[in-house]
Amino acid sequence: MKLEKIWNLIVGELNNTLKNRWVILYSLSYFLVGEGLTQFSLLGVSNLGLEAVGRIMATLINVILYLTSILSLILGGLSIISEKESGILEWLCSEPISKSEIIISKFIGLLISISTATILGFGLIGWFLAIYFPLNDMIKYVMLIPATVIFSTTCIAIGMLISVISRNKLEAFGLVFILWITMIFIYDLVLMGLTISLDLNEQLVFAFTVLNPFETSRILMMYIIDPTLTFLGSTGIYTARDLGSGLFFILIIILILYAIIALLLATFIFIKRDII
Repeated sequence: MKLEKIWNLIVGELNNTLKNRWVILYSLSYFLVGEGLTQFSLLGVSNLGLEAVGRIMATLINVILYLTSILSLILGGLSIISEKESGILEWLCSEPISKSEIIISKFIGLLISISTATILGFGLIGWFLAIYFPLNDMIKYVMLIPATVIFSTTCIAIGMLISVISRNKLEAFGLVFILWITMIFIYDLVLMGLTISLDLNEQLVFAFTVLNPFETSRILMMYIIDPTLTFLGSTGIYTARDLGSGLFFILIIILILYAIIALLLATFIFIKRDII
């Protein structure tokens, strides 16, 4: 009976998320961006620097990171607090199912939903890119899919942590936005300032960089495209040289650890706090 209720929660979250128009737009945006970048490349617009498939995918990676992070954080950030405000959470907690199972069920439902939308979005671009680019480059492109799903997993877990600690949806939105802006823009500026002022070496720069899940995912995806990490300058070259092929697995482990820690914290707070 309990397994059936957990399954129903997962399916319910899956249905609600897939019906969300933003999830549909998320998938379509992948195709629009990928198709646009490819057309620029084929037209030979050299001043845009998009003539090589590597540069197309490098630009696509930035778009992927922006879209995936904001959507995953928002959906995770609203997952608990929205049901609290609607009264559904109170009903769920009265059922023979633990709070930890509620968290896990909603997390799995969101992960399946966003992963499905991600795979669909990559597929829409993939068939188009396959017309023009060689198999070796398409293999790299396909490898971006699991990397994006792992990044989405981390963002969903962080979003759910925000949802649990928030008092209302407005606060959850605010915290999500502040975190997103920090990960995307502010963190890089602060790190750049520290690097210049303190003359940090490559090892420390890399260590501080991977403290940000966004940058960890960027390095992972860039590594898939170019294992030498020349796109990332001297820090990237150092990292690729010293860690070699092990870097790929280190980055994945770091992202998974972020997701586990955030989900455990969300579960602990959800259990301890009376948020009904």
